[in-house]
Amino acid sequence: MEGLLGLITDRRLQGLFGIKAGTRWREIGLFGKVRPGLVNFQNKLYVVCVTAPCPPLTSSQTELALNLGAAIEFYPSRRLALRFDVGDLWIGGTGNDFLRTDDVRITRDLGHNLQVNAGVGIRF
Repeated sequence: MEGLLGLITDRRLQGLFGIKAGTRWREIGLFGKVRPGLVNFQNKLYVVCVTAPCPPLTSSQTELALNLGAAIEFYPSRRLALRFDVGDLWIGGTGNDFLRTDDVRITRDLGHNLQVNAGVGIRF
């Protein structure tokens, strides 16, 4: 692939659904979560060929996923909640193709992925 200049874009979309179970006190709550779902990877390599026009090389792949984690919620008032959670996202398959065509194959090894989230909840 002589005379090739490229830009790689990477998009991930995940859909996870599951349960949160734990205990809640007056000002704090502690929870565990189990959420199975799917993760979709879409990758595109934009190329500029010197000798001929080149279309972008694309790849899309969907894998099974499982998110296990814990959350802590703080209740500073009756209508406000602050939530912090941490989880380990397991993605099925460890040899996912990052980009694959007849000419190019780049692989990314996936397994455990740390996810940390924070949020604010308002009750009506």
